[in-house]
Amino acid sequence: MVVKKRTAASTTRAAAAASAKPHAGVGQLHATKNKAMKAKSKATPDIEIRASKDGQSNVLYIGHLPHGFFEKQMKEFFGQFGTVTNIRLSRSKKTAKSKGYAFLQFQSVEVASIAAEAMDGYHMFGQKLVVKTLKKEDVHPEIFNGANRVFKRIPWREIEAKRHNKERNGKEEKKRASRARRAAKMRTERIAAAGIDYVFSPDDEVSEAKKVEKTSKKAKKIEKIDTVDE
Repeated sequence: MVVKKRTAASTTRAAAAASAKPHAGVGQLHATKNKAMKAKSKATPDIEIRASKDGQSNVLYIGHLPHGFFEKQMKEFFGQFGTVTNIRLSRSKKTAKSKGYAFLQFQSVEVASIAAEAMDGYHMFGQKLVVKTLKKEDVHPEIFNGANRVFKRIPWREIEAKRHNKERNGKEEKKRASRARRAAKMRTERIAAAGIDYVFSPDDEVSEAKKVEKTSKKAKKIEKIDTVDE
């Protein structure tokens, strides 16, 4: 009987395989994770990374992008050099705002090299572009995850104003007043700690907020009446 010795690598693989097996009671978690992975793979475009003899790929890094120079504008602008296959502008996950750099892929390595040479140091809307070709080994396999997507502006101010001005029931209004009193108390303590002799009642601030809210509601009702009359 031959006994095989377990190497460190085989032990690591066995541990990884064991951890990959779903445990009892977490089947739903694994199912959700698998769905997310499938969705992610669908969002990943098919990319073919080509390279020249010196190892430079057909993927460009573009930095110091000015505001307003987004996916559509980049595709139109760099499309003058040749066929653009993929663009991924780095954006904030919270606000979807541009982070000022992007990755762009041309169909041809030669075109990518010409575009990088022509556009590196190019001045655009007060910004000096940084355009470099990436080496093939530096191109991450998931570099174009979520590429070629159209982003819509999220009206954060309108959403917050709607949330702030929404009508509240008695319980919500009581909670809001309690929070306002607590904030006013902390403010009073900070003022006293700074050596300033100033006293005000938190209840006055809450009542003033209610007056402003009532006034705004009356104005809305009057506006509706005027609209009906017209």
